[in-house]
Amino acid sequence: QELSKRGLGENIDLQIMQLPVVYQKAKEQVCKIWTALQPLLTVHVGLASSATALIILEQCGKNKGYQERDACGFHPEGACCVVDGPEKIESTINMKALWKNISVEGIDIILSRDAGR
Repeated sequence: QELSKRGLGENIDLQIMQLPVVYQKAKEQVCKIWTALQPLLTVHVGLASSATALIILEQCGKNKGYQERDACGFHPEGACCVVDGPEKIESTINMKALWKNISVEGIDIILSRDAGR
């Protein structure tokens, strides 16, 4: 929501959507978003209770190793986001360059190559 306040330029259609912390529902909604909107760029922002910084730029997303229960108390099938999916998805955005070029007063921003761990 902070991005909408700062403005991203005239040709940017920013849409903010809040997804439930429920593996299956989030998966269904993400599939619908990609199908309906066919975005050129999607930024997924997640909140973790164990995070020490307010913003963590993740270079990649991992598919396996999800042991935590969601808000409904369920584990994802096979402890992964997408069964038979790739081990990880690497962002085409150079997060290190982004990290070096952004700063927000009073907010810590860190770079991570080990998503969710």
